[in-house]
Amino acid sequence: MHCVPVEHWEQMLATMLPHTNYWHVKNYYRDFDPGTGAYFTAPAPLELGYINYRRAIEMALAVGFSGPFCVEHYGGDGLSVAALNRDYLRRILAVKLGE
Repeated sequence: MHCVPVEHWEQMLATMLPHTNYWHVKNYYRDFDPGTGAYFTAPAPLELGYINYRRAIEMALAVGFSGPFCVEHYGGDGLSVAALNRDYLRRILAVKLGE
């Protein structure tokens, strides 16, 4: 199997966010094995994964994003993890928006 690296999430967001009015969010643990060149991923709660959502939301607000978020998670109790993700987003937004 041949795996190729993907563009860094910040660069992807910089390209996408100015055109975004809805954001389906999820996160992953990500690891790279230099011996084989393989990348491995597994679902993660938003606050624990590869993407720094504090930074991502800061970037989104800077370009005027005001749309809804849809949270997703595949592992464990999906409803509980989705609620954790929702609460995490609310905490970030409260700080970033000064609420």
